[in-house]
Amino acid sequence: MLHTQPDELSASERFRANLRLLTAQGHPFDLCVLSRQLPQAAELAKSLHNATFVLDHCGMPRVASGEFEYWRKDIRTLATLPNVHCKISGVIAYGDPSRWQGSDVAPVAEDLRPYIEQVIQSFGWQRIVWGSDFPVCKLTKGLTTWKHVTDLLLQGASDSELEALAHGKRAAHLPVKLTENALMSTAQSLQQAWPTPKRPIPIVMIGAGGIVNDAHMPAYRKAGFPVVGIFDENRDRAQATAERWDIARAWSSLDEAIADTAARKVIFDVAIPPTATLALLERLPAAASVLMQKPMGVNLEQARAIVDCCRRKQLVAAVNHQLRFAPYMLAVRDAFHRGWLGAMTDVEMQLNVADPWHLFPFLGRWSGWRSRYIRSTIWI
Repeated sequence: MLHTQPDELSASERFRANLRLLTAQGHPFDLCVLSRQLPQAAELAKSLHNATFVLDHCGMPRVASGEFEYWRKDIRTLATLPNVHCKISGVIAYGDPSRWQGSDVAPVAEDLRPYIEQVIQSFGWQRIVWGSDFPVCKLTKGLTTWKHVTDLLLQGASDSELEALAHGKRAAHLPVKLTENALMSTAQSLQQAWPTPKRPIPIVMIGAGGIVNDAHMPAYRKAGFPVVGIFDENRDRAQATAERWDIARAWSSLDEAIADTAARKVIFDVAIPPTATLALLERLPAAASVLMQKPMGVNLEQARAIVDCCRRKQLVAAVNHQLRFAPYMLAVRDAFHRGWLGAMTDVEMQLNVADPWHLFPFLGRWSGWRSRYIRSTIWI
């Protein structure tokens, strides 16, 4: 249940039917709601008494405005439901940073104390678990301060209580371990870069448009990958790109580029409009290595023809979906393989990016669903 969704969603029969299917497999469901939505969260949890729910971020109290009494009443109500657990996390993000100047954590702790103590009192140590809410906690003071505030507020807790908080004994589906070293180092230990080849294969650039100058060439230069030559149907554009990026050759034809590199292994980086991709692939040598700019044609028929061409000519081909190798994607992949994310049942991805569509004038020929499809699949 997300505060970003309409309030009525949690009351819909379809939503609840899907939730029953999910929780029947033993998966818990997180209640990530605003404080005003706590009564709805309680009603949902009461209607699905066989499901396990985890209330995120102490129910998001409005710490900055001093909200407490209404929040406390709703927290007490939720805590009466034995199938609801609570995650002590995130509350530091809802405070007023102007009240927390300097490095002293005491004012932060005092502002958060009533909320943390109320959650512990209402749910008990066996139904709470600690969370970092990193990087959202950086909206105010950050993870280090949140960890120190937690230590300060829990000074009187026993070892068994801290153990319950850290591991969530009755919420064992949350594999959180509250150790200083783990909190500060585990995230940094995730893979965030792809191994660099010891002997990079030379690159033959086909195309000299905006994406080449604004993305491909800067990336190749940063990675130290050699680009040995470039070809574009617009000879002046190819020459200008070669001069800008110190590329040794600007070939006058594709045949010349192929002949000039026939004696060595190269990678053809094909950054041209999708309507021209298939014809170009047919002209490349058999078994060539090819990186194709997305998308693969403008419809399913063209995409299938490209696949057939690659198989028939035994091309070592790939489509340039670079987010697979973005640092944050690599980190998520690593976390999944380490078992940090539990059993994966569903994935929702959202990407907000300002794309310079004026660099792709060929898209202007398409409108409606086709244009939206191409623009959407650019980043998938």
